[in-house]
Amino acid sequence: MQIARRVYLYLVSIISLIMLLVGATSLLRLLLQLWLDTRLSNYVDNVNTYFRDEFSLYGAITLVGAIVWLTHWILAQRSLLAPKGELERQSVLRKLMVYMTLGVTALVVFTSAASVLEAFLAYFSDLDRPYFIERISDPVARVLVYSAGWLYYWKVRSDDNRVVPEAKHASTLRRWYFYVVNYIALTVLALNLASLADQTWQVITGRTISPGSSFIPMWATAALAWIVASLAIWLWHWTWVQHQITISEDEQHSPLRKVYLYMVLIQMIIVTLTSAALFLYTLLRYTLGDNLAEQSGESLLTATGVNVLPALIYGVFWWYHDLALKADTALLVEELPLQANLRRLYHYLITLISLSVLAIGLARLLRVLADFWLHGQATSNFTRQAWSDEISMFTTLILVGASVWFFYWRRLQQQTVVEGAEERFSLPRRIYLYLVLFGSVVALLFGTAWLFYQIFKLIGTVVTGSFISDISWALGITITGGTILAYHLRTLILDLKARPAVKIEAPGVAVPAEAGGGSLLLLVESSNPADLQSSLDSLKKILPPEVQMQTLPVGKLTLAEITARITGRASPDDPAGKQEHKGLVASG
Repeated sequence: MQIARRVYLYLVSIISLIMLLVGATSLLRLLLQLWLDTRLSNYVDNVNTYFRDEFSLYGAITLVGAIVWLTHWILAQRSLLAPKGELERQSVLRKLMVYMTLGVTALVVFTSAASVLEAFLAYFSDLDRPYFIERISDPVARVLVYSAGWLYYWKVRSDDNRVVPEAKHASTLRRWYFYVVNYIALTVLALNLASLADQTWQVITGRTISPGSSFIPMWATAALAWIVASLAIWLWHWTWVQHQITISEDEQHSPLRKVYLYMVLIQMIIVTLTSAALFLYTLLRYTLGDNLAEQSGESLLTATGVNVLPALIYGVFWWYHDLALKADTALLVEELPLQANLRRLYHYLITLISLSVLAIGLARLLRVLADFWLHGQATSNFTRQAWSDEISMFTTLILVGASVWFFYWRRLQQQTVVEGAEERFSLPRRIYLYLVLFGSVVALLFGTAWLFYQIFKLIGTVVTGSFISDISWALGITITGGTILAYHLRTLILDLKARPAVKIEAPGVAVPAEAGGGSLLLLVESSNPADLQSSLDSLKKILPPEVQMQTLPVGKLTLAEITARITGRASPDDPAGKQEHKGLVASG
C-alpha cells in the first residue's frame, strides 16, 4: 500500500512539475519579449493576438501544473512528519524522483546557458546584433526557471541527507546523477575544445576560415559558449564527487565510479590514438611525395596540425583521468572482485581493439609484399600516389596498433605474475583470449578457403598478374591470422598449465593433489545416530583403499568442547578444562 502511494505521488509530482516549468518558462519568455520590445512584427501578423493566445495557453499550463504539483508534493512532504518519516526520506522512489528532477533541470540549464553565452558572444562579433533580443529571451527564461527548480530540489536532497544519510540504493541513484551529468559535460567540453583548436589552427596557418574583423570571430562564438558552460557544470559536479571519494569508503568501493572512469578513458584513448594515427598518416603521405597540397589546398602545417591538436587535448583528459584512477587505487585498502573485473575488462578491451588495428595493418603489409614479390597486377599498376597511400596506411596501422597492444599486453602479463591464478583465470582474460582465437580461426578459414579457391580455379590455365593479386590478400589474411592464433593459443595453454592440480578420486568427489601423505581429523555431530552411521558407511565405500577411517565414541561432549581439547584451548562451556574426555570421531 505504501509503495503504491509513493509511486502515485512522485509520478504525478514529476509530471506536473514538468508542466509547471514549461509553462513558467514560456510566460517569462513572453514577459522578456514585451520588456525588451522584440521585433515580433517581422514574424507574426498580429502582435496583440499573438501575446493574448500565448499568455492564455501557457498561463493555463502553469496554473494547472502548479496546483497539481503543490497538492501532491505537500502530501509527499507531510509523510516526512509521520512516526516513520525517516523511512520516507530513505525511499528509493523519492530519491529517484529527486535525482531525475536534478538531472533534467541541470541539463536544461547547461544547454540554455550555452545558448545565452553564444548570443552574447555573437552580439560582440558585430554580425548578429539585430537578432540578439530574439535569441536571448528564450534561453534566459529557461536558465532562470530551471535553475530555481534545480536549487529547490537540491535543498530537498540536502535536508533529507541531514536527517538520514544516503546509503545503498539511494547512493547508487546519486552516483547515476553525478556521473551522467559529468560524462555529458566532459564530452561536450572536449569536443568543443578540439573544434575550436582546429578552427583556430586553420585560421593561423591556412586562412581557410575568415578571421573576421571583430574582437570575437563569428566562427568561434558557438565553441567558446559551449566550452564555458560545459567547463562550469563539469567542474562543479566533478569537484563534489572528488570530495566524496576522499571521505567516504562506500564511494571508494563504488563500481559505478569505475565504470565512469573507464568509459571516459576508453573514449579519450580512442580519439587520441585516432588523431595521432591521422597525423602520422598525413605526415607519411607528404614525406613520400604525395601531392596533397594541390589536391586539398592545405599546407603540411595545416593538414598535420588539425590532427595533432585534438590528440593533445584528448590526451590531456586521458592523462588526468588516469591519474584519478590511480589515486582511487591508492585509497583502496582492498580491491573488490567486481572492481578488479572492471579494471581487467577495460585493459583487455583496449588490448583487443589495438590488436585488431595491428592485424589489419599486418595483413595489408603482407598483401602488398606478396603482390610485389610475385609481380601481381595490383602493385604493378600502382602510381606514386597509390604507393604513398598504401605505405602510409599500413605503416600507421602497424605502429599505432603494435605500440598500444604491446604496452597493455605487457602490463597484463605482468599482472599474471603478481596475482597468479586469480588473473590468469579471470573472466575478462578468458573472454579476450577466446575472442582472439575465434577471430583468428575465422580469418584463417576464410583466407585459406579463398586461397585454395583461387588455386583450384587456376588448374588448366596460366598464372596471371590478376591471379597473383587475388591470392595476395588471402596470403596476408592467412599468415596474419595464423600468427596471432599460434601466439594466443600458446598463451592459453600456458594459462591452463598454471592451473592448480586437482585429483578426482571418485564421482562427485574432487580431492586436491598433495605432495605427501597426511591425516585429516573430521568431527561430525548429528541428532540421529542411525542416519549418521549410514552416511559414514557410504563415505567409506567411495574413499580410495589407502584411506583409513576410524569411528570413536565421545559420549556427550560437544563439537566446541572437542575442538578446544584438541587445540589446547578451554571451551566456552568448560573454561577450566575439567570435563572428562571420552573419545573422538576421526578419519585419516
